[in-house]
Amino acid sequence: MADILMIADDMTGALDSGVMFRRNAIDTEVLIDRAADFTSLLSLHTAVVVNAETRHLPPQQAYEAVYELASRAWELGIPYLYKKTDSALRGNIGAELEAVLRASGQSTIHFAPAFPQQHRTTVGGIQYIDGIPLHQSPFAQDPLNPMTSACIPHIIAETSQVPVCKEGELPSRTPCIQLYDAETEKDLEEIARRALFQEDGRVFAGCAGFIGELSKWMHMGKTPVDSPCVSGPLMVFCGSLHEQSRRQFELAERAGIRRFSLDARMLSDPAFWKSDSCGRLVETLRNLLAENSSFLFCPIGEAGEMYPGECACISQRLPDAIARLICSVLDGNGSGIPMIIGGDTLGAFLRFTGTTRVRPIREVRTGVVLAEAVDGRFHIPFIAKAGSFGEDTLLLDLFTANGAGKPSDKRIAALS
Repeated sequence: MADILMIADDMTGALDSGVMFRRNAIDTEVLIDRAADFTSLLSLHTAVVVNAETRHLPPQQAYEAVYELASRAWELGIPYLYKKTDSALRGNIGAELEAVLRASGQSTIHFAPAFPQQHRTTVGGIQYIDGIPLHQSPFAQDPLNPMTSACIPHIIAETSQVPVCKEGELPSRTPCIQLYDAETEKDLEEIARRALFQEDGRVFAGCAGFIGELSKWMHMGKTPVDSPCVSGPLMVFCGSLHEQSRRQFELAERAGIRRFSLDARMLSDPAFWKSDSCGRLVETLRNLLAENSSFLFCPIGEAGEMYPGECACISQRLPDAIARLICSVLDGNGSGIPMIIGGDTLGAFLRFTGTTRVRPIREVRTGVVLAEAVDGRFHIPFIAKAGSFGEDTLLLDLFTANGAGKPSDKRIAALS
């Protein structure tokens, strides 16, 4: 029987946190669809991650989805539950934390939302991104989840009435959400040790940083796993609108990696897929793979800034459009390694390919995960990254990893 069930609210989050188990030699599998029965997986793997895909749901629907998953796991006797949250606190944070609490019947959920490795820290109950309060960071302009506050108790209170208790405070009543400050990995390690050895240390929440520390100390079976070396042409498809992804693309393009861009409205228009422009684009990208050359694809383009009043609508349609493009390219030549940026786009791609289960392999960089589909249409490795993760030079670094090539070679080096 599995020792822990993690519930994530999007696909990149499921992988960047799920890979923390693999890093600590814990056998792990990720289930794509929350409606699928995960019971059989619990007998095969030490850690099971479910992508609940709840970030953009109304709060009550998100609560119900997470509650059902958590209650099923708890009834089956899973010792630990972990609610993976976005490090920028987007989505239904309060509703989902409350759902896990209610389902487990525990008095406390231990919540450490910091991810210091990605420069997301918590100080005095305030979330900071690169030292800037969350509501003053680029996440204030998120088209689907604009962040208007950096105060974590206020963010939780938007979708839950469960009291939030900062470390050192006595809860006014139970159940409660125990909120922890953290600025460094060492802080998270100390929090993990303290929380695990408390009487109510069975239900936790946070992002990849916290589960990475918790999994070091949890009493779970550990088995060394193979980590194959992967090389070949890299095709980077970006569905994120975050400015960090734009900077990463710009640096890679300047270094000689060929970039393709399409107007966002055009790409998300169903008529595009019957056009000559679409056919030419797909053929060009297939030919590049056949030549063993890598490329970048971004749905913004020179004339593709979001149209006033249409930003949210286009953002909702883009993941399916980009997923369709990836599949069209792979249908002609499956020799490339897809790198998919953005959780909604990754989820759409996996649905399009009929993939139901994914196995994280390892971190390529912090927050950048190499994974493989267990089933589905394409049995090839892929790389996943949240749009806001990584340094400006991330994509450029991938093309020159381990010194095995220069950017002008247009191939990804061995991911060892």
